[in-house]
Amino acid sequence: MRATLAMGLTIAMFALPSIGHAQSEEADQKQACMGDAFRYCASSIPDRQLVGRCLVSNRDQLTQACRTMIDGGKPARAKKG
Repeated sequence: MRATLAMGLTIAMFALPSIGHAQSEEADQKQACMGDAFRYCASSIPDRQLVGRCLVSNRDQLTQACRTMIDGGKPARAKKG
């Protein structure tokens, strides 16, 4: 019983950072593409899959930040200093 509990806690410790990372990526995508989604894909909202397809099909008109996210990159962050 203790071994099972220890294994479950170990798995949870490693899974939680990746869950947080996924949520962070989703927030970055949302921030980068929200304006473009409303501008070009308003009729597809709230269906995330349709919005995604719409953004891809309108890629040439999107902001650079949204194109970067669609291409699998990370948005550029402003440097502090």
